[in-house]
Amino acid sequence: MNEYLEEHLDEMLQLLETFVNIDSGSDDKNGIDRIGDMIKDLFEEINFTVDVHVHEKYGNHLSIYHQELQKQL
Repeated sequence: MNEYLEEHLDEMLQLLETFVNIDSGSDDKNGIDRIGDMIKDLFEEINFTVDVHVHEKYGNHLSIYHQELQKQL
């Protein structure tokens, strides 16, 4: 595990920097949705199913499932 984390440290830090630099305060629906879209894409890349629950006023919500585990995150 440590080896994996060390090998991917730069990539993880870049992702964290991207998230931190998006204006996504509680009242910033566009920023929250943008981060949600990025998270959705990341989970779909590793074979999770992501349902987006759209909200007009607040940031959209995500339900994330893994087919093999049959569990919701």
